[in-house]
Amino acid sequence: MIGLFNRGPNPHLLVGALVNGPNKNDKFEDNRSNSRSNQVSIEGNAGFQSTVAGLLHHQMKNSM
Repeated sequence: MIGLFNRGPNPHLLVGALVNGPNKNDKFEDNRSNSRSNQVSIEGNAGFQSTVAGLLHHQMKNSM
């Protein structure tokens, strides 16, 4: 069975995306059915990707 409740390894791999992360008690559950901790969202990734792009731009600008 392929899907949310499959006990095997994930059939799909999304490289470079961040999941939401730990809850208010700093606990993280790596469980496919826990979407609060494990979903990938545009809001969660946009800030991170923008920060990485800004740091890379700053580094390249200073190395010239």
